[in-house]
Amino acid sequence: MKAKVVGIIGGNGSMGRWFKPFFETNGLKVVISDLNAGLGVHDLAAVSDVVVISTPIDVACDTAREVGPLLRKDQLLTDVCSLKETILDAMLAHTAASVIGTHPMFGPYSDTIDGQNMILCPERPGDWLPWLETLFTNAGARVTQMKPADHDKHMALAQGLTHMVSISLGKMLKEMQLTPADVWAVSTPIFRLNLELIGRFLAQNHDLYASLIGQNRHVAGTMDQFREAMACGQAAILDGDKSTAIAFMAELKTYFGAFCDKSLATSNRFLKLHAQSKLDPASV
Repeated sequence: MKAKVVGIIGGNGSMGRWFKPFFETNGLKVVISDLNAGLGVHDLAAVSDVVVISTPIDVACDTAREVGPLLRKDQLLTDVCSLKETILDAMLAHTAASVIGTHPMFGPYSDTIDGQNMILCPERPGDWLPWLETLFTNAGARVTQMKPADHDKHMALAQGLTHMVSISLGKMLKEMQLTPADVWAVSTPIFRLNLELIGRFLAQNHDLYASLIGQNRHVAGTMDQFREAMACGQAAILDGDKSTAIAFMAELKTYFGAFCDKSLATSNRFLKLHAQSKLDPASV
């Protein structure tokens, strides 16, 4: 199967605006539907080979229920939501079209898909999977297929816990009445980077993150595991003797293997570039 026209519902949103030129660069005509812009959903469904749901998570399932019944079996319904279980259930239940969930593991500030991760959940792919996978891999993306429940479990770690750590550290600094400028002059390169990641997170769409963290049913269990790991680390490094602390970290290094030395070299290059930015929160 090969598409000629892609319709993006939510085409004026951040990811909709990102994907429109991506599809066009790959030779596809793009039509959009959005609030007071573009085509109506009925017209978009009629002229599109592929329909992409690119709306906020909170309304994505309603969108699937609206557009799904308008599609034929030879069309493809897909989405770019950060969670996959609920949206895929809605798409599968409300359309006869083929259904493939996608999750671009990058945001609208990325310049290119080259080198980025793209997750596909081909729940009812029909003949569309080779076309969609080739579209992304030819552009340089690293494509991984998985089941929706496995995806959301992974996102509880990659997104849910990661962002909760940033939120928690930011909250702690606020409670300590320490501003970024207060701690910048006494920060290591790694802490400066962590501080910027907090700022980056807080500068973005709070509605999106409240949904992708709060609506992922696997996040709570992942946070419980993190608390257990923190307790183990405290027992070994703070409550134990030095040999216990060293053994604890050595065990983790053995588990991570060759990745440790590779990531040291890579992060050193990144930190050198980062230092050249010379960001100073006091001057912001």
